[in-house]
Amino acid sequence: MKICMLGCRDMTLCDPEAASLYRHAAVHLAREGHVVVTLPVRGACQLAAEAALVVGGSVELMQPYEAYEEEWVTRIRQEHGKRVTVEAFDAELHQEWTNADHLIHPGHKHLGGPDDAHHATICGAVERGDAAIILPHGEEAGYEAVRAIRIARALDKPLLVLSKKEDREQLEAML
Repeated sequence: MKICMLGCRDMTLCDPEAASLYRHAAVHLAREGHVVVTLPVRGACQLAAEAALVVGGSVELMQPYEAYEEEWVTRIRQEHGKRVTVEAFDAELHQEWTNADHLIHPGHKHLGGPDDAHHATICGAVERGDAAIILPHGEEAGYEAVRAIRIARALDKPLLVLSKKEDREQLEAML
């Protein structure tokens, strides 16, 4: 099973209990043989990837463009080899990623810039996952987190938002 894990860039804004649970979930999922799907974005995304990889898990990284967070991606690929796969957004190859974006922004015109690629990559990560665990800062705050939550809901994916107490309790019971 593939689990999409996305969240805030600035971990100091996240509830420490929720951040700890998020990391624990990545470790647990990896140990159980699940693949963590995320972006190479600093903060929660890199935390989930590194936590899964340290315990021998596999990670799929979705990039908005080839050189995104290149130094970090290169380092973890060297350290963890084939357990890290990287896929960069290509508008011609990944139409489903931009199509998912239209679920939450039906009239949006894609201009092909870096913001569109980043939006599409978030959609691609959520779509690729069988479920999503999101770590926003605040109730539902933060660019990546809010977009991921909206896409997961639009795609009817099982979703846990760790800023919500009931979702944290549900995840704790599953671990």
